[in-house]
Amino acid sequence: MSAGLIILGLVILETHIVLLVLLYVSVSVLIQRHKAGYSLSMLLITIIEFVIWQMFMELKTELPNDFWDNGFSSEVQRLFLMQGLVTVVAAITTIFVSRKKQKHISKASIKEGMDTVPEGVLFYWPQGLVKLVNKEMDSLAEQITGEKIYNGADFWKKLSELDINRDGTDGKEKAKDGNDEAESALVKLPDGKLYSFRKNICRMNRHKLIEIIASDVSEEQLLHERLKEEQEKADKLNERLKTLNSTIEVMTAEKEILETKSMVHDEWGKTLLMSRRYLSVPDEELGHEILKQWKLNAMLLKDEEDLDINDDYSVVLKDIRTMGLETRIKGDLPQEDELKHLLVLTLRTCATNALRHGKGNRLNVMVKDTEGHYDIRVSNNGIVPDRPIEAGGGLTNLKKAIERIGGNLHAEYGEEFTVCVLLPKEGE
Repeated sequence: MSAGLIILGLVILETHIVLLVLLYVSVSVLIQRHKAGYSLSMLLITIIEFVIWQMFMELKTELPNDFWDNGFSSEVQRLFLMQGLVTVVAAITTIFVSRKKQKHISKASIKEGMDTVPEGVLFYWPQGLVKLVNKEMDSLAEQITGEKIYNGADFWKKLSELDINRDGTDGKEKAKDGNDEAESALVKLPDGKLYSFRKNICRMNRHKLIEIIASDVSEEQLLHERLKEEQEKADKLNERLKTLNSTIEVMTAEKEILETKSMVHDEWGKTLLMSRRYLSVPDEELGHEILKQWKLNAMLLKDEEDLDINDDYSVVLKDIRTMGLETRIKGDLPQEDELKHLLVLTLRTCATNALRHGKGNRLNVMVKDTEGHYDIRVSNNGIVPDRPIEAGGGLTNLKKAIERIGGNLHAEYGEEFTVCVLLPKEGE
């Protein structure tokens, strides 16, 4: 065999390879939907390469074995040159198409991307025909049903039957997404993992397409169960705190009652001693003081009666008038039960202090209804203390009762001794 035939054979082999490469590139260009001009150019180059290949095959059968001794003819040389140019064009287009393919999203690249997603993905038509399913969803289907997904509607029906949250409504959590309906199912796999399957209605070219997404929610479910246990513990602790708070309130009320009874006992002792002295040595001025003291003690005894009876403004105002005090009220008194009770106690306490310490004969009450609370000021025209009142007695107990509901009480020492009370409205 001559060297010429060997060279010719190698060139023909190279022509075969280039022709196959051009065919592959042409098909890729058509699939990727490049511009029409580029597609036609690739087809033209492929046809040219096919013609060159045919010419080489004919040349091989017609040339004698010793044709290399006389050298290649000009026709053969032109054929070699054309093949060289086509080879260069084929190499350039192959590189271009390869780079274009990496940047272009094709059906194959979509499927490849879906298979790398950790969640299971399934798309199917309403009749059940599968449009797209990734490897993760197929794997889950094999674990749940023992086979891959061939019908999307049947697969969802099996998921609904295995939903661990299933109840009288098939355990489906339904939500509206525009005009479409979304459903979900929670399924436990044989290995103990929990997967949430959510179905949504999509639109593709004006046609309805159903999507199912599967996500591993094992950790979320575990956290949910722990949170539920902690919530139950917190509820039990809250009940214990409520019971303890009720006990504290009862003990505090009993303490205040005991202090009030002790104060009443002391006042009655003083009154009896003054009465005994008057009987021994009658004195008109002392008689007036004793009469006032008896009225004051009667007022204190009324404080120990049933609070539901005395929580009426008309009753407490009548008692204050009986004590010899004139009452002037500006504004509307609160009508809420708890606030009404505290204000009644405030009026009784302020009236008692006005008689006992201030020696006054008039009680002024001013009520302002502001946003979120009542601002109440109770003053008398008696003697103003020259120093702050020491802790203990009626005002101190009243202050504690008001602070327990979030209110405030303090005294002002100006032209008149004034008790300022701030009572929050119910719900504030």
